[in-house]
Amino acid sequence: MIEDLPEIKCLPIPFCDLCGRQRAVTTTGRDRYGYPIKLLRCACGLYRNSHRPKDLMDFYGGHYRQLVSAYHQREINDQTIQGEQLEYAEWLHAFLWPRRYDEILDVGGSTGIVSQYLAQEWGAVTTVVDPCEAELNHVLGERILATAEDFEPGERTWDIALVCQTIEHLLSPVEVLRKLSRCAGALYVDAVDVETFGNKARACKIDHLWGFTDKTMRRTLGETGWQITASQKRNRHLVYLAVPI
Repeated sequence: MIEDLPEIKCLPIPFCDLCGRQRAVTTTGRDRYGYPIKLLRCACGLYRNSHRPKDLMDFYGGHYRQLVSAYHQREINDQTIQGEQLEYAEWLHAFLWPRRYDEILDVGGSTGIVSQYLAQEWGAVTTVVDPCEAELNHVLGERILATAEDFEPGERTWDIALVCQTIEHLLSPVEVLRKLSRCAGALYVDAVDVETFGNKARACKIDHLWGFTDKTMRRTLGETGWQITASQKRNRHLVYLAVPI
């Protein structure tokens, strides 16, 4: 837990994003930072927080990296995260090989390091969507300052959409994945596997609104118009590659 927690205005998350149920079983009473947020488990298996930050643009533009830095007791910001993101990009390139894509949409793409690395390897172009302006300023390709929910692709299409270490942060994963199924020819997404946490209090945090298992991820992808073509477990993460149904 963190001393001197910043005050963050929150709103309740009343329904399960996957099945719409309101009732759920409480598994924890406080998140890992110390906020009085409960981790709830729906009958369908999807976990959700009892509350979420009211203004997601404001949260990710300021409080988010501060909380993570305080929790890990080291500075984590738009500069220091780039090394970790580059390692992730190298792994992702190997996972996707021999596939290659010409136009990349990177949702929640932070500094754009991951999609930029792939673009350099493939000779591709990138569009990065992120709610944090400081991180988005590092993007070399097209940048869009917005949450995934507010992002509107219009008539545009991309060869692949990347949702890297982002799905738990979304206000509505179902809404976003459905949107992407209409504008992307393929999808890469990963999710923290809640089942890897024996102590669910470690999985509960104000920035992870949802908690997935392999079962709930597969159901979520299927119900939002995606067919899984490859999957893998990497550390605590569930990894999926999918195409529109």
